[in-house]
Amino acid sequence: MFVLLTAMLAAPPVTTSIVIELEDVRTGETAVLSDGQTVIFLVQPAGTELEDELAAQLPRDANARVTPLPRSTAEIEIASPDPVVTSRVSTGPAGAVLVIEVERRADAVRRRAQVAVPRSVPSVFVGPRVREAEAALSAGLFADARERFTGMTREYSLRSWAQLRLADLALISGDVEEACAGYRGVVTEFPQRTAGLVGRMRLHGLECLQRETVTLDWGSLVARLQRVDGPVGAYLLREAASVLQLTRDPAVVRSALAISAPGRRATRLKAPPKLRHALLARALRHGAPFDVSHVCFAYDQAIARHAENRLLLLTCARAALALDLPDTALTYLDRVDRVRGRGEGAAVWESCRGPLQELHLRAAVYAAAGRTYLSRRASDRYAQVAGEPPPATLDPEVPPPVPEVARAAAGLEARIDALRAHYERSLP
Repeated sequence: MFVLLTAMLAAPPVTTSIVIELEDVRTGETAVLSDGQTVIFLVQPAGTELEDELAAQLPRDANARVTPLPRSTAEIEIASPDPVVTSRVSTGPAGAVLVIEVERRADAVRRRAQVAVPRSVPSVFVGPRVREAEAALSAGLFADARERFTGMTREYSLRSWAQLRLADLALISGDVEEACAGYRGVVTEFPQRTAGLVGRMRLHGLECLQRETVTLDWGSLVARLQRVDGPVGAYLLREAASVLQLTRDPAVVRSALAISAPGRRATRLKAPPKLRHALLARALRHGAPFDVSHVCFAYDQAIARHAENRLLLLTCARAALALDLPDTALTYLDRVDRVRGRGEGAAVWESCRGPLQELHLRAAVYAAAGRTYLSRRASDRYAQVAGEPPPATLDPEVPPPVPEVARAAAGLEARIDALRAHYERSLP
Protein backbone atom coordinates (compact mmCIF):
# COMPACT_ATOMS: atom_id res chain seq x y z
CA MET A 1 0.00 0.00 0.00
CA PHE A 2 1.27 3.41 -0.94
CA VAL A 3 0.90 6.68 0.91
CA LEU A 4 0.50 9.80 -1.22
CA LEU A 5 2.27 12.80 0.26
CA THR A 6 0.90 16.09 -1.04
CA ALA A 7 0.35 19.69 0.00
CA MET A 8 2.89 22.41 0.56
CA LEU A 9 3.09 25.12 3.16
CA ALA A 10 0.66 27.93 2.42
CA ALA A 11 2.16 30.83 4.36
CA PRO A 12 5.19 32.62 2.88
CA PRO A 13 8.47 31.49 4.44
CA VAL A 14 10.51 33.64 6.79
CA THR A 15 14.02 33.61 5.34
CA THR A 16 17.47 34.09 6.83
CA SER A 17 20.40 35.29 4.71
CA ILE A 18 23.77 33.55 4.50
CA VAL A 19 26.19 36.17 3.14
CA ILE A 20 29.65 35.24 1.82
CA GLU A 21 32.10 37.92 0.65
CA LEU A 22 34.82 36.86 -1.79
CA GLU A 23 37.63 39.26 -2.59
CA ASP A 24 39.00 39.65 -6.13
CA VAL A 25 36.01 37.85 -7.70
CA ARG A 26 34.64 39.90 -10.57
CA THR A 27 31.82 37.81 -12.12
CA GLY A 28 29.50 35.08 -10.92
CA GLU A 29 26.26 33.23 -11.53
CA THR A 30 24.21 30.90 -9.37
CA ALA A 31 21.54 28.18 -9.40
CA VAL A 32 19.60 26.26 -6.75
CA LEU A 33 19.71 22.53 -7.46
CA SER A 34 16.69 20.25 -7.41
CA ASP A 35 17.33 18.80 -3.95
CA GLY A 36 16.34 22.17 -2.45
CA GLN A 37 19.33 22.35 -0.12
CA THR A 38 22.28 22.73 -2.52
CA VAL A 39 23.40 25.90 -4.33
CA ILE A 40 25.99 26.20 -7.09
CA PHE A 41 27.98 29.39 -7.69
CA LEU A 42 30.27 29.89 -10.67
CA VAL A 43 32.86 32.58 -9.94
CA GLN A 44 35.75 34.11 -11.86
CA PRO A 45 38.59 34.53 -11.29
CA ALA A 46 39.08 31.74 -8.78
CA GLY A 47 41.63 32.74 -6.16
CA THR A 48 43.92 30.33 -4.38
CA GLU A 49 42.38 31.20 -1.01
CA LEU A 50 38.79 30.53 -2.09
CA GLU A 51 38.31 27.50 0.15
CA ASP A 52 39.71 29.35 3.18
CA GLU A 53 37.35 32.30 2.59
CA LEU A 54 34.37 29.94 2.38
CA ALA A 55 35.35 27.99 5.50
CA ALA A 56 35.68 31.20 7.50
CA GLN A 57 32.24 32.54 6.55
CA LEU A 58 29.98 29.52 6.16
CA PRO A 59 27.74 28.46 9.07
CA ARG A 60 29.06 25.56 11.12
CA ASP A 61 26.51 23.06 9.80
CA ALA A 62 26.99 23.96 6.11
CA ASN A 63 29.76 22.66 3.86
CA ALA A 64 31.24 23.61 0.51
CA ARG A 65 33.12 21.91 -2.30
CA VAL A 66 35.24 23.85 -4.82
CA THR A 67 35.85 22.42 -8.30
CA PRO A 68 38.42 24.23 -10.49
CA LEU A 69 37.29 24.89 -14.06
CA PRO A 70 39.10 26.33 -17.12
CA ARG A 71 39.85 30.01 -17.57
CA SER A 72 40.33 30.68 -13.84
CA THR A 73 36.71 29.74 -13.10
CA ALA A 74 35.61 27.73 -10.08
CA GLU A 75 32.38 25.95 -9.23
CA ILE A 76 31.36 26.38 -5.59
CA GLU A 77 28.82 23.84 -4.36
CA ILE A 78 27.34 24.77 -0.98
CA ALA A 79 25.14 22.31 0.92
CA SER A 80 22.83 23.93 3.46
CA PRO A 81 21.15 22.05 6.31
CA ASP A 82 18.04 24.20 5.77
CA PRO A 83 15.80 24.54 2.70
CA VAL A 84 17.12 27.11 0.23
CA VAL A 85 14.56 29.63 -1.02
CA THR A 86 16.70 31.73 -3.39
CA SER A 87 20.32 32.61 -4.14
CA ARG A 88 21.98 35.55 -5.87
CA VAL A 89 25.38 37.07 -6.69
CA SER A 90 26.31 40.74 -6.66
CA THR A 91 29.68 42.02 -7.80
CA GLY A 92 31.53 45.26 -7.11
CA PRO A 93 35.02 46.79 -7.00
CA ALA A 94 35.88 44.93 -3.79
CA GLY A 95 34.76 41.52 -5.06
CA ALA A 96 31.62 39.43 -5.08
CA VAL A 97 28.94 38.83 -2.48
CA LEU A 98 27.16 35.47 -2.51
CA VAL A 99 23.76 35.50 -0.79
CA ILE A 100 21.73 32.40 0.06
CA GLU A 101 18.23 32.87 1.46
CA VAL A 102 17.25 29.87 3.61
CA GLU A 103 14.29 29.05 5.79
CA ARG A 104 15.53 27.82 9.15
CA ARG A 105 14.08 24.54 10.37
CA ALA A 106 12.51 26.19 13.41
CA ASP A 107 10.83 28.80 11.19
CA ALA A 108 9.45 26.12 8.86
CA VAL A 109 8.07 24.05 11.76
CA ARG A 110 6.70 27.23 13.37
CA ARG A 111 4.87 27.95 10.12
CA ARG A 112 3.31 24.49 10.26
CA ALA A 113 2.40 24.93 13.93
CA GLN A 114 0.19 27.90 13.05
CA VAL A 115 -2.04 25.66 10.89
CA ALA A 116 -5.21 24.61 12.68
CA VAL A 117 -5.03 21.03 13.96
CA PRO A 118 -8.13 18.84 13.41
CA ARG A 119 -9.76 17.42 16.55
CA SER A 120 -9.30 13.77 17.38
CA VAL A 121 -12.40 13.64 19.60
CA PRO A 122 -15.47 14.47 17.48
CA SER A 123 -17.78 15.57 20.28
CA VAL A 124 -20.40 18.27 20.07
CA PHE A 125 -19.74 19.12 23.72
CA VAL A 126 -16.09 20.12 23.27
CA GLY A 127 -16.19 21.30 19.67
CA PRO A 128 -16.96 24.96 20.41
CA ARG A 129 -14.22 25.18 23.04
CA VAL A 130 -11.63 23.82 20.60
CA ARG A 131 -12.78 26.15 17.81
CA GLU A 132 -12.62 29.17 20.12
CA ALA A 133 -9.09 28.29 21.25
CA GLU A 134 -7.96 27.71 17.66
CA ALA A 135 -9.56 31.00 16.58
CA ALA A 136 -7.65 32.84 19.30
CA LEU A 137 -4.39 31.24 18.16
CA SER A 138 -5.06 32.09 14.50
CA ALA A 139 -5.87 35.70 15.45
CA GLY A 140 -2.56 36.07 17.27
CA LEU A 141 -4.17 36.22 20.72
CA PHE A 142 -1.58 33.86 22.14
CA ALA A 143 -2.22 34.61 25.83
CA ASP A 144 -5.94 33.92 25.38
CA ALA A 145 -5.22 30.73 23.40
CA ARG A 146 -2.74 29.54 26.02
CA GLU A 147 -5.28 30.05 28.79
CA ARG A 148 -7.97 28.14 26.89
CA PHE A 149 -5.70 25.20 26.00
CA THR A 150 -4.39 25.06 29.59
CA GLY A 151 -7.97 24.66 30.80
CA MET A 152 -8.49 21.75 28.41
CA THR A 153 -5.57 19.80 29.88
CA ARG A 154 -7.75 18.97 32.91
CA GLU A 155 -9.95 16.76 30.70
CA TYR A 156 -8.40 13.50 29.58
CA SER A 157 -10.23 13.44 26.24
CA LEU A 158 -8.71 16.80 25.26
CA ARG A 159 -5.38 16.62 27.05
CA SER A 160 -3.32 15.30 24.13
CA TRP A 161 -4.43 18.05 21.74
CA ALA A 162 -4.21 20.74 24.37
CA GLN A 163 -0.64 19.76 25.29
CA LEU A 164 0.31 19.65 21.60
CA ARG A 165 -1.04 23.14 20.99
CA LEU A 166 0.63 24.48 24.14
CA ALA A 167 3.94 23.18 22.77
CA ASP A 168 3.07 24.84 19.43
CA LEU A 169 2.45 28.13 21.29
CA ALA A 170 5.87 27.84 22.93
CA LEU A 171 7.42 27.34 19.49
CA ILE A 172 5.51 30.28 18.01
CA SER A 173 6.78 32.49 20.84
CA GLY A 174 10.36 31.45 20.02
CA ASP A 175 11.12 29.07 22.91
CA VAL A 176 12.38 26.01 21.02
CA GLU A 177 13.60 24.21 24.16
CA GLU A 178 10.22 24.48 25.86
CA ALA A 179 8.50 23.38 22.65
CA CYS A 180 10.75 20.29 22.41
CA ALA A 181 9.95 19.42 26.03
CA GLY A 182 6.22 19.82 25.32
CA TYR A 183 6.31 17.63 22.22
CA ARG A 184 8.29 15.01 24.11
CA GLY A 185 5.62 14.96 26.82
CA VAL A 186 2.87 14.44 24.25
CA VAL A 187 4.76 11.61 22.54
CA THR A 188 5.56 9.92 25.86
CA GLU A 189 2.02 10.10 27.27
CA PHE A 190 0.04 9.61 24.04
CA PRO A 191 2.28 7.67 21.62
CA GLN A 192 -0.60 6.13 19.62
CA ARG A 193 -2.85 9.15 19.37
CA THR A 194 -2.83 11.52 16.45
CA ALA A 195 -1.39 14.28 18.67
CA GLY A 196 1.49 11.94 19.54
CA LEU A 197 2.21 11.36 15.84
CA VAL A 198 2.22 15.10 15.16
CA GLY A 199 4.49 15.68 18.15
CA ARG A 200 6.88 13.01 16.91
CA MET A 201 7.14 14.74 13.53
CA ARG A 202 7.58 18.13 15.19
CA LEU A 203 10.48 16.70 17.22
CA HIS A 204 12.13 15.47 14.05
CA GLY A 205 11.55 18.75 12.20
CA LEU A 206 13.15 20.73 15.03
CA GLU A 207 15.97 18.16 15.37
CA CYS A 208 15.03 17.70 19.03
CA LEU A 209 15.65 14.01 18.44
CA GLN A 210 19.38 14.67 18.65
CA ARG A 211 18.90 15.50 22.33
CA GLU A 212 15.97 13.21 23.17
CA THR A 213 15.43 9.48 23.58
CA VAL A 214 12.31 9.64 21.35
CA THR A 215 12.99 8.34 17.84
CA LEU A 216 11.07 8.62 14.58
CA ASP A 217 10.30 5.13 13.29
CA TRP A 218 9.33 6.04 9.76
CA GLY A 219 7.96 2.58 8.98
CA SER A 220 5.62 2.59 12.00
CA LEU A 221 4.61 6.17 11.24
CA VAL A 222 3.64 5.34 7.65
CA ALA A 223 1.77 2.22 8.78
CA ARG A 224 -0.19 4.43 11.18
CA LEU A 225 -0.91 7.04 8.50
CA GLN A 226 -2.31 4.39 6.21
CA ARG A 227 -5.06 3.68 8.75
CA VAL A 228 -6.17 7.30 9.17
CA ASP A 229 -8.70 8.85 6.83
CA GLY A 230 -10.70 12.05 6.69
CA PRO A 231 -9.38 15.51 7.70
CA VAL A 232 -7.02 14.10 10.33
CA GLY A 233 -5.39 11.75 7.80
CA ALA A 234 -4.97 14.58 5.26
CA TYR A 235 -3.41 16.77 7.94
CA LEU A 236 -0.94 14.05 8.96
CA LEU A 237 0.08 13.55 5.33
CA ARG A 238 0.82 17.25 5.02
CA GLU A 239 2.90 17.11 8.20
CA ALA A 240 4.87 14.13 6.85
CA ALA A 241 5.50 15.99 3.59
CA SER A 242 6.79 19.02 5.50
CA VAL A 243 9.19 16.81 7.50
CA LEU A 244 10.57 15.27 4.33
CA GLN A 245 11.16 18.71 2.84
CA LEU A 246 13.31 19.62 5.84
CA THR A 247 15.28 16.46 6.44
CA ARG A 248 18.80 15.55 5.42
CA ASP A 249 18.78 12.49 7.68
CA PRO A 250 20.03 9.66 5.41
CA ALA A 251 17.81 7.06 7.11
CA VAL A 252 14.65 9.14 6.63
CA VAL A 253 15.53 9.99 3.03
CA ARG A 254 16.26 6.37 2.17
CA SER A 255 13.01 5.29 3.84
CA ALA A 256 11.14 7.85 1.76
CA LEU A 257 12.81 6.43 -1.33
CA ALA A 258 11.72 2.91 -0.37
CA ILE A 259 15.23 1.81 0.53
CA SER A 260 15.15 -0.37 3.60
CA ALA A 261 17.82 -0.62 6.27
CA PRO A 262 19.64 -4.01 6.44
CA GLY A 263 17.34 -6.70 7.77
CA ARG A 264 14.21 -4.53 7.64
CA ARG A 265 11.33 -4.35 5.22
CA ALA A 266 11.31 -1.34 2.91
CA THR A 267 8.89 1.46 3.71
CA ARG A 268 7.13 2.64 0.57
CA LEU A 269 6.13 6.30 0.26
CA LYS A 270 4.64 7.55 -2.97
CA ALA A 271 5.57 11.23 -3.06
CA PRO A 272 4.81 13.87 -5.71
CA PRO A 273 7.43 13.84 -8.52
CA LYS A 274 9.05 17.13 -7.46
CA LEU A 275 9.48 16.01 -3.85
CA ARG A 276 10.64 12.55 -4.90
CA HIS A 277 13.25 14.01 -7.27
CA ALA A 278 14.43 16.34 -4.50
CA LEU A 279 14.81 13.41 -2.10
CA LEU A 280 16.71 11.37 -4.69
CA ALA A 281 19.17 14.19 -5.35
CA ARG A 282 19.50 14.85 -1.59
CA ALA A 283 20.28 11.20 -0.87
CA LEU A 284 23.06 11.28 -3.47
CA ARG A 285 24.62 14.63 -2.62
CA HIS A 286 24.48 14.44 1.17
CA GLY A 287 25.32 10.79 1.81
CA ALA A 288 28.46 8.83 2.56
CA PRO A 289 30.05 6.99 -0.43
CA PHE A 290 28.62 3.60 0.57
CA ASP A 291 25.10 5.02 1.03
CA VAL A 292 25.39 6.94 -2.24
CA SER A 293 26.40 3.76 -4.09
CA HIS A 294 23.41 1.98 -2.53
CA VAL A 295 21.04 4.66 -3.85
CA CYS A 296 22.75 4.68 -7.27
CA PHE A 297 22.22 0.93 -7.60
CA ALA A 298 18.64 0.85 -6.29
CA TYR A 299 17.44 3.89 -8.27
CA ASP A 300 19.34 3.43 -11.50
CA GLN A 301 16.37 4.16 -13.77
CA ALA A 302 15.06 7.02 -11.62
CA ILE A 303 18.44 8.75 -11.91
CA ALA A 304 18.32 8.40 -15.69
CA ARG A 305 14.91 10.14 -15.74
CA HIS A 306 15.96 12.91 -13.37
CA ALA A 307 16.34 16.43 -14.79
CA GLU A 308 19.89 16.61 -13.33
CA ASN A 309 20.75 13.05 -14.41
CA ARG A 310 24.24 13.83 -15.67
CA LEU A 311 25.25 15.67 -12.50
CA LEU A 312 23.89 12.80 -10.39
CA LEU A 313 25.74 10.22 -12.49
CA LEU A 314 28.96 12.13 -11.82
CA THR A 315 28.14 11.93 -8.11
CA CYS A 316 27.65 8.16 -8.44
CA ALA A 317 31.00 7.86 -10.24
CA ARG A 318 32.77 9.84 -7.51
CA ALA A 319 31.26 7.60 -4.83
CA ALA A 320 32.34 4.46 -6.69
CA LEU A 321 35.86 5.84 -7.09
CA ALA A 322 35.98 6.64 -3.36
CA LEU A 323 35.11 2.98 -2.68
CA ASP A 324 37.93 1.86 -5.02
CA LEU A 325 35.51 0.58 -7.66
CA PRO A 326 36.90 2.16 -10.85
CA ASP A 327 35.05 -0.22 -13.20
CA THR A 328 31.74 0.76 -11.62
CA ALA A 329 32.70 4.42 -11.85
CA LEU A 330 33.43 3.99 -15.57
CA THR A 331 29.99 2.47 -16.07
CA TYR A 332 28.39 5.62 -14.66
CA LEU A 333 30.66 7.88 -16.71
CA ASP A 334 29.79 6.00 -19.91
CA ARG A 335 26.12 6.61 -19.19
CA VAL A 336 26.73 10.37 -18.89
CA ASP A 337 27.23 10.51 -22.67
CA ARG A 338 24.03 8.53 -23.34
CA VAL A 339 21.53 10.58 -21.33
CA ARG A 340 20.25 14.09 -21.83
CA GLY A 341 19.27 16.54 -19.12
CA ARG A 342 16.00 18.47 -19.19
CA GLY A 343 15.08 22.04 -18.37
CA GLU A 344 17.14 23.69 -15.67
CA GLY A 345 19.20 20.51 -15.21
CA ALA A 346 20.56 20.80 -18.75
CA ALA A 347 21.31 24.51 -18.27
CA VAL A 348 23.21 23.84 -15.03
CA TRP A 349 25.20 21.05 -16.73
CA GLU A 350 26.38 23.43 -19.44
CA SER A 351 27.03 26.32 -17.05
CA CYS A 352 29.27 24.29 -14.74
CA ARG A 353 31.18 22.83 -17.73
CA GLY A 354 29.85 19.35 -17.10
CA PRO A 355 31.62 17.71 -20.09
CA LEU A 356 35.00 18.90 -18.80
CA GLN A 357 34.24 17.66 -15.29
CA GLU A 358 33.37 14.28 -16.78
CA LEU A 359 36.66 14.15 -18.70
CA HIS A 360 38.64 15.14 -15.61
CA LEU A 361 36.95 12.49 -13.49
CA ARG A 362 37.37 9.91 -16.25
CA ALA A 363 41.11 10.54 -16.28
CA ALA A 364 41.26 9.96 -12.52
CA VAL A 365 39.18 6.76 -12.80
CA TYR A 366 41.38 5.38 -15.58
CA ALA A 367 44.43 6.14 -13.47
CA ALA A 368 42.91 4.31 -10.49
CA ALA A 369 42.17 1.34 -12.74
CA GLY A 370 45.78 1.24 -13.95
CA ARG A 371 44.88 2.26 -17.50
CA THR A 372 47.58 4.86 -17.85
CA TYR A 373 47.30 5.33 -21.59
CA LEU A 374 43.54 5.99 -21.49
CA SER A 375 44.03 8.31 -18.53
CA ARG A 376 46.47 10.39 -20.54
CA ARG A 377 44.10 10.39 -23.50
CA ALA A 378 41.29 11.75 -21.31
CA SER A 379 43.62 14.45 -19.95
CA ASP A 380 44.72 15.36 -23.49
CA ARG A 381 41.09 15.56 -24.58
CA TYR A 382 40.38 17.86 -21.62
CA ALA A 383 43.27 20.12 -22.62
CA GLN A 384 42.08 20.15 -26.24
CA VAL A 385 38.52 21.20 -25.31
CA ALA A 386 39.41 23.61 -22.50
CA GLY A 387 42.51 25.09 -24.07
CA GLU A 388 44.55 24.39 -20.93
CA PRO A 389 45.69 21.35 -18.92
CA PRO A 390 43.44 19.77 -16.27
CA PRO A 391 43.58 21.58 -12.90
CA ALA A 392 45.13 18.53 -11.17
CA THR A 393 47.69 16.60 -13.20
CA LEU A 394 48.21 12.88 -12.89
CA ASP A 395 51.37 11.24 -11.58
CA PRO A 396 54.24 12.66 -13.69
CA GLU A 397 56.49 9.72 -12.75
CA VAL A 398 54.50 7.30 -14.94
CA PRO A 399 56.43 6.95 -18.25
CA PRO A 400 54.50 7.25 -21.52
CA PRO A 401 53.59 3.87 -23.05
CA VAL A 402 55.40 2.40 -26.05
CA PRO A 403 53.41 3.27 -29.22
CA GLU A 404 52.86 -0.39 -30.25
CA VAL A 405 51.72 -1.32 -26.76
CA ALA A 406 49.56 1.81 -26.60
CA ARG A 407 47.77 0.92 -29.83
CA ALA A 408 47.20 -2.64 -28.64
CA ALA A 409 45.93 -1.44 -25.27
CA ALA A 410 43.57 1.06 -26.90
CA GLY A 411 42.20 -1.62 -29.21
CA LEU A 412 41.68 -4.03 -26.33
CA GLU A 413 39.97 -1.38 -24.22
CA ALA A 414 37.69 -0.44 -27.10
CA ARG A 415 36.80 -4.09 -27.62
CA ILE A 416 36.01 -4.59 -23.94
CA ASP A 417 33.89 -1.43 -23.89
CA ALA A 418 31.98 -2.58 -26.97
CA LEU A 419 31.32 -6.01 -25.45
CA ARG A 420 30.15 -4.40 -22.21
CA ALA A 421 27.79 -2.06 -24.10
CA HIS A 422 26.42 -4.98 -26.14
CA TYR A 423 25.80 -6.94 -22.95
CA GLU A 424 24.00 -4.02 -21.29
CA ARG A 425 21.74 -3.55 -24.34
CA SER A 426 20.81 -7.22 -24.27
CA LEU A 427 19.56 -7.03 -20.69
CA PRO A 428 15.77 -7.01 -20.29
